[in-house]
Amino acid sequence: MLYRMSMDFWKNIKNFWKGIRRTTYELYAEILRNHIPPYLASFKLNRVRAEDLQKLYLEKEKQGLARTVCILHNLISSALKQAMLLGYVSRNVAEATIPPKGKKKREIKVLSPEEIDKFLTCAQNYRLYPAFYLLLSTGIRRGELLGLKWQDIDWEKQTISIEKTLTYLKGEFILEEPKTKGSCRTIPLFPEAVEALKRWKKQWLEERIKLGADWPNTDLVFPSEAHTPMNPRNFLRTLKSILKEAGLSPDITIHSLRHTYATILLTEGEHPKVVQELLGHTSITTTLDIYSKVMPGLKEQAVKKLEKVLDKGKV
Repeated sequence: MLYRMSMDFWKNIKNFWKGIRRTTYELYAEILRNHIPPYLASFKLNRVRAEDLQKLYLEKEKQGLARTVCILHNLISSALKQAMLLGYVSRNVAEATIPPKGKKKREIKVLSPEEIDKFLTCAQNYRLYPAFYLLLSTGIRRGELLGLKWQDIDWEKQTISIEKTLTYLKGEFILEEPKTKGSCRTIPLFPEAVEALKRWKKQWLEERIKLGADWPNTDLVFPSEAHTPMNPRNFLRTLKSILKEAGLSPDITIHSLRHTYATILLTEGEHPKVVQELLGHTSITTTLDIYSKVMPGLKEQAVKKLEKVLDKGKV
Protein backbone atom coordinates (compact mmCIF):
# COMPACT_ATOMS: atom_id res chain seq x y z
CA MET A 1 0.00 0.00 0.00
CA LEU A 2 1.17 3.51 -0.81
CA TYR A 3 0.95 4.90 2.75
CA ARG A 4 2.62 1.92 4.37
CA MET A 5 5.39 1.89 1.79
CA SER A 6 6.05 5.60 2.28
CA MET A 7 6.07 5.31 6.07
CA ASP A 8 8.27 2.20 6.04
CA PHE A 9 10.70 3.89 3.68
CA TRP A 10 11.14 6.93 5.91
CA LYS A 11 11.26 4.80 9.04
CA ASN A 12 14.15 2.86 7.55
CA ILE A 13 15.82 6.10 6.55
CA LYS A 14 15.49 7.26 10.15
CA ASN A 15 16.92 4.02 11.54
CA PHE A 16 19.84 3.57 9.18
CA TRP A 17 20.77 7.04 8.00
CA LYS A 18 21.98 8.86 11.08
CA GLY A 19 22.00 12.19 9.24
CA ILE A 20 18.23 12.71 9.41
CA ARG A 21 17.06 14.64 12.43
CA ARG A 22 14.14 13.58 14.56
CA THR A 23 12.30 16.81 13.85
CA THR A 24 12.66 16.25 10.10
CA TYR A 25 11.38 12.69 10.38
CA GLU A 26 8.40 13.78 12.50
CA LEU A 27 7.55 16.49 9.96
CA TYR A 28 7.60 14.00 7.09
CA ALA A 29 5.58 11.43 9.03
CA GLU A 30 2.93 14.04 9.92
CA ILE A 31 2.60 15.13 6.29
CA LEU A 32 2.13 11.54 5.15
CA ARG A 33 -0.44 10.83 7.88
CA ASN A 34 -2.45 14.00 7.31
CA HIS A 35 -2.35 14.44 3.56
CA ILE A 36 -2.61 11.02 1.93
CA PRO A 37 -6.38 10.37 1.84
CA PRO A 38 -7.67 6.95 3.00
CA TYR A 39 -8.77 5.86 -0.46
CA LEU A 40 -5.29 6.45 -1.86
CA ALA A 41 -3.41 5.20 1.19
CA SER A 42 -5.03 1.77 0.81
CA PHE A 43 -4.07 1.40 -2.87
CA LYS A 44 -1.62 -1.34 -3.71
CA LEU A 45 1.53 0.17 -5.15
CA ASN A 46 1.03 -1.25 -8.63
CA ARG A 47 -2.47 0.29 -8.74
CA VAL A 48 -1.38 3.85 -8.03
CA ARG A 49 -1.55 5.97 -11.16
CA ALA A 50 -0.02 9.32 -11.97
CA GLU A 51 -3.57 10.66 -12.36
CA ASP A 52 -4.34 9.75 -8.74
CA LEU A 53 -1.35 11.65 -7.47
CA GLN A 54 -1.98 14.62 -9.74
CA LYS A 55 -5.57 14.86 -8.49
CA LEU A 56 -4.30 14.83 -4.90
CA TYR A 57 -1.75 17.54 -5.61
CA LEU A 58 -4.35 19.80 -7.25
CA GLU A 59 -6.79 19.36 -4.35
CA LYS A 60 -4.14 20.25 -1.79
CA GLU A 61 -2.91 23.18 -3.84
CA LYS A 62 -6.45 24.62 -3.92
CA GLN A 63 -6.38 24.45 -0.12
CA GLY A 64 -3.34 26.72 -0.13
CA LEU A 65 -0.92 23.90 0.70
CA ALA A 66 1.49 24.25 -2.22
CA ARG A 67 4.57 23.95 -0.03
CA THR A 68 3.16 20.85 1.69
CA VAL A 69 2.40 19.29 -1.69
CA CYS A 70 6.01 19.76 -2.78
CA ILE A 71 7.22 17.89 0.30
CA LEU A 72 4.53 15.22 -0.11
CA HIS A 73 5.52 14.71 -3.73
CA ASN A 74 9.19 14.27 -2.80
CA LEU A 75 8.30 11.74 -0.10
CA ILE A 76 6.06 9.66 -2.37
CA SER A 77 8.49 9.85 -5.28
CA SER A 78 11.40 8.70 -3.09
CA ALA A 79 9.36 5.81 -1.70
CA LEU A 80 8.21 4.71 -5.17
CA LYS A 81 11.76 4.94 -6.48
CA GLN A 82 12.86 2.57 -3.74
CA ALA A 83 9.88 0.30 -4.48
CA MET A 84 10.94 0.19 -8.12
CA LEU A 85 14.49 -0.78 -7.14
CA LEU A 86 13.07 -3.58 -4.98
CA GLY A 87 10.90 -4.84 -7.84
CA TYR A 88 7.52 -3.96 -6.30
CA VAL A 89 6.58 -1.67 -9.18
CA SER A 90 7.82 -1.35 -12.74
CA ARG A 91 7.93 2.48 -12.81
CA ASN A 92 7.79 5.51 -10.56
CA VAL A 93 4.47 7.10 -11.49
CA ALA A 94 5.23 10.19 -9.37
CA GLU A 95 7.75 11.22 -12.04
CA ALA A 96 4.87 11.63 -14.51
CA THR A 97 3.14 14.27 -12.35
CA ILE A 98 3.59 18.03 -12.27
CA PRO A 99 3.74 19.20 -8.64
CA PRO A 100 3.14 22.88 -7.83
CA LYS A 101 6.14 25.17 -7.76
CA GLY A 102 5.39 26.26 -4.22
CA LYS A 103 4.78 29.72 -2.84
CA LYS A 104 6.76 32.64 -4.09
CA LYS A 105 9.55 33.46 -1.69
CA ARG A 106 8.77 36.30 0.67
CA GLU A 107 10.84 39.40 0.25
CA ILE A 108 13.35 39.47 3.06
CA LYS A 109 12.92 42.21 5.64
CA VAL A 110 16.10 44.01 6.63
CA LEU A 111 16.26 46.58 9.40
CA SER A 112 17.67 50.02 8.58
CA PRO A 113 20.25 51.63 10.91
CA GLU A 114 17.46 53.75 12.43
CA GLU A 115 15.29 50.67 12.99
CA ILE A 116 18.21 48.80 14.55
CA ASP A 117 18.73 51.68 16.98
CA LYS A 118 15.04 51.77 17.94
CA PHE A 119 14.93 48.00 18.31
CA LEU A 120 17.99 47.73 20.56
CA THR A 121 16.96 50.76 22.63
CA CYS A 122 13.62 49.15 23.49
CA ALA A 123 15.11 45.67 23.82
CA GLN A 124 17.26 46.93 26.71
CA ASN A 125 14.11 47.00 28.82
CA TYR A 126 13.75 43.24 28.48
CA ARG A 127 15.46 40.33 30.19
CA LEU A 128 16.47 38.79 26.86
CA TYR A 129 18.19 41.89 25.47
CA PRO A 130 21.57 40.07 25.24
CA ALA A 131 19.92 37.33 23.16
CA PHE A 132 18.56 39.78 20.60
CA TYR A 133 21.85 41.65 20.54
CA LEU A 134 23.64 38.37 19.82
CA LEU A 135 21.21 37.56 16.99
CA LEU A 136 21.96 40.89 15.33
CA SER A 137 25.70 40.68 15.85
CA THR A 138 26.24 37.05 14.79
CA GLY A 139 23.39 36.15 12.41
CA ILE A 140 22.73 32.82 14.15
CA ARG A 141 19.35 31.13 13.92
CA ARG A 142 16.84 31.07 16.78
CA GLY A 143 17.32 27.36 17.45
CA GLU A 144 21.09 27.84 17.50
CA LEU A 145 20.76 30.71 19.95
CA LEU A 146 18.45 28.82 22.31
CA GLY A 147 20.67 25.74 22.13
CA LEU A 148 23.81 27.69 22.99
CA LYS A 149 25.63 26.60 26.17
CA TRP A 150 28.22 28.50 28.18
CA GLN A 151 30.86 25.98 27.16
CA ASP A 152 30.32 27.08 23.54
CA ILE A 153 31.73 30.53 24.33
CA ASP A 154 35.48 31.00 24.14
CA TRP A 155 36.11 34.13 26.20
CA GLU A 156 39.79 34.30 25.32
CA LYS A 157 39.34 34.02 21.56
CA GLN A 158 36.04 35.94 21.73
CA THR A 159 34.09 33.43 19.64
CA ILE A 160 31.00 31.27 19.91
CA SER A 161 30.75 27.75 18.49
CA ILE A 162 27.49 26.48 17.06
CA GLU A 163 27.25 22.77 17.81
CA LYS A 164 23.58 22.21 18.68
CA THR A 165 20.13 23.60 17.94
CA LEU A 166 17.12 23.58 20.24
CA THR A 167 13.70 22.64 18.89
CA TYR A 168 10.34 22.11 20.56
CA LEU A 169 8.42 19.11 19.26
CA LYS A 170 5.19 17.66 20.63
CA GLY A 171 5.70 19.14 24.06
CA GLU A 172 9.34 18.06 24.28
CA PHE A 173 12.55 20.04 23.97
CA ILE A 174 15.12 18.45 21.68
CA LEU A 175 18.76 19.47 21.55
CA GLU A 176 20.22 18.09 18.35
CA GLU A 177 22.92 18.69 15.79
CA PRO A 178 22.22 21.30 13.08
CA LYS A 179 20.89 20.20 9.70
CA THR A 180 24.18 20.36 7.85
CA LYS A 181 27.90 20.20 8.59
CA GLY A 182 28.19 23.81 7.47
CA SER A 183 25.85 24.86 10.26
CA CYS A 184 28.45 23.71 12.81
CA ARG A 185 30.74 26.73 12.83
CA THR A 186 32.68 29.21 14.93
CA ILE A 187 31.69 32.86 14.81
CA PRO A 188 33.83 35.76 16.06
CA LEU A 189 32.31 38.24 18.49
CA PHE A 190 33.10 41.90 18.66
CA PRO A 191 33.94 43.49 22.04
CA GLU A 192 30.48 44.90 22.79
CA ALA A 193 28.90 41.48 22.26
CA VAL A 194 31.44 39.92 24.63
CA GLU A 195 30.69 42.55 27.26
CA ALA A 196 26.94 42.01 26.84
CA LEU A 197 27.42 38.28 27.40
CA LYS A 198 29.59 38.87 30.49
CA ARG A 199 26.91 41.12 32.01
CA TRP A 200 24.29 38.56 31.13
CA LYS A 201 26.24 35.73 32.77
CA LYS A 202 26.32 37.69 36.01
CA GLN A 203 22.53 38.11 35.87
CA TRP A 204 22.18 34.45 34.85
CA LEU A 205 24.11 33.36 37.95
CA GLU A 206 21.98 35.61 40.18
CA GLU A 207 18.85 33.99 38.78
CA ARG A 208 20.31 30.57 39.41
CA ILE A 209 21.06 31.41 43.05
CA LYS A 210 17.48 32.65 43.59
CA LEU A 211 16.12 29.36 42.21
CA GLY A 212 17.94 27.48 44.96
CA ALA A 213 19.43 24.03 44.99
CA ASP A 214 16.79 22.51 42.72
CA TRP A 215 17.55 24.70 39.71
CA PRO A 216 17.42 22.82 36.37
CA ASN A 217 20.99 21.98 35.37
CA THR A 218 20.62 22.97 31.71
CA ASP A 219 23.66 25.27 31.36
CA LEU A 220 21.87 26.95 28.47
CA VAL A 221 22.95 30.55 27.91
CA PHE A 222 19.40 31.78 27.28
CA PRO A 223 16.95 29.67 29.31
CA SER A 224 13.50 30.65 30.55
CA GLU A 225 13.18 32.52 33.85
CA ALA A 226 12.87 29.10 35.53
CA HIS A 227 16.11 28.12 33.76
CA THR A 228 14.39 25.43 31.73
CA PRO A 229 14.86 25.44 27.93
CA MET A 230 13.27 28.51 26.36
CA ASN A 231 10.07 27.82 24.43
CA PRO A 232 10.59 29.28 20.92
CA ARG A 233 7.04 30.69 20.99
CA ASN A 234 7.74 32.63 24.17
CA PHE A 235 10.89 34.01 22.59
CA LEU A 236 8.82 35.13 19.61
CA ARG A 237 6.31 36.83 21.92
CA THR A 238 9.13 38.86 23.43
CA LEU A 239 10.22 39.95 19.96
CA LYS A 240 6.67 41.07 19.13
CA SER A 241 6.48 43.06 22.38
CA ILE A 242 9.75 44.84 21.57
CA LEU A 243 8.60 45.65 18.03
CA LYS A 244 5.33 47.07 19.31
CA GLU A 245 7.05 49.21 21.93
CA ALA A 246 9.59 50.44 19.37
CA GLY A 247 6.87 51.28 16.84
CA LEU A 248 8.39 48.95 14.26
CA SER A 249 6.64 46.80 11.67
CA PRO A 250 5.11 43.57 13.02
CA ASP A 251 6.36 41.94 9.80
CA ILE A 252 9.87 41.91 11.25
CA THR A 253 10.71 38.34 12.25
CA ILE A 254 13.51 36.73 14.20
CA HIS A 255 14.97 35.74 10.83
CA SER A 256 14.97 39.43 9.86
CA LEU A 257 17.76 39.95 12.38
CA ARG A 258 19.78 37.28 10.60
CA HIS A 259 19.05 38.89 7.23
CA THR A 260 20.12 42.25 8.60
CA TYR A 261 23.43 40.84 9.79
CA ALA A 262 24.17 39.26 6.40
CA THR A 263 23.06 42.30 4.40
CA ILE A 264 25.26 44.67 6.41
CA LEU A 265 28.29 42.44 5.83
CA LEU A 266 27.65 42.20 2.09
CA THR A 267 26.97 45.90 1.57
CA GLU A 268 30.14 46.71 3.50
CA GLY A 269 32.08 44.68 0.95
CA GLU A 270 32.58 41.39 2.77
CA HIS A 271 33.17 38.45 0.42
CA PRO A 272 30.03 36.28 -0.03
CA LYS A 273 32.06 33.16 0.76
CA VAL A 274 32.87 34.53 4.20
CA VAL A 275 29.21 35.47 4.75
CA GLN A 276 28.18 31.96 3.69
CA GLU A 277 30.44 30.38 6.28
CA LEU A 278 29.31 32.76 9.02
CA LEU A 279 25.65 32.04 8.27
CA GLY A 280 26.21 28.29 8.07
CA HIS A 281 24.76 27.90 4.57
CA THR A 282 25.52 24.64 2.77
CA SER A 283 26.91 26.44 -0.27
CA ILE A 284 27.65 29.93 -1.50
CA THR A 285 24.84 29.46 -4.05
CA THR A 286 22.31 29.55 -1.21
CA THR A 287 23.77 32.80 0.11
CA LEU A 288 23.80 34.45 -3.31
CA ASP A 289 20.26 33.26 -4.05
CA ILE A 290 18.84 34.70 -0.82
CA TYR A 291 20.70 38.00 -1.03
CA SER A 292 20.69 38.48 -4.80
CA LYS A 293 18.92 41.85 -4.46
CA VAL A 294 21.86 43.13 -2.47
CA MET A 295 24.33 42.06 -5.15
CA PRO A 296 23.53 44.71 -7.83
CA GLY A 297 24.78 47.40 -5.46
CA LEU A 298 27.93 45.40 -4.82
CA LYS A 299 28.53 45.07 -8.55
CA GLU A 300 28.34 48.83 -8.95
CA GLN A 301 30.84 49.25 -6.11
CA ALA A 302 33.19 46.77 -7.80
CA VAL A 303 33.00 48.61 -11.12
CA LYS A 304 33.80 51.92 -9.41
CA LYS A 305 36.83 50.35 -7.73
CA LEU A 306 38.00 49.02 -11.10
CA GLU A 307 37.44 52.42 -12.67
CA LYS A 308 39.72 54.06 -10.08
CA VAL A 309 42.46 51.52 -10.77
CA LEU A 310 42.24 52.01 -14.54
CA ASP A 311 42.19 55.81 -14.18
CA LYS A 312 45.43 55.65 -12.23
CA GLY A 313 47.01 53.78 -15.13
CA LYS A 314 46.18 56.47 -17.68
CA VAL A 315 49.10 58.46 -19.04
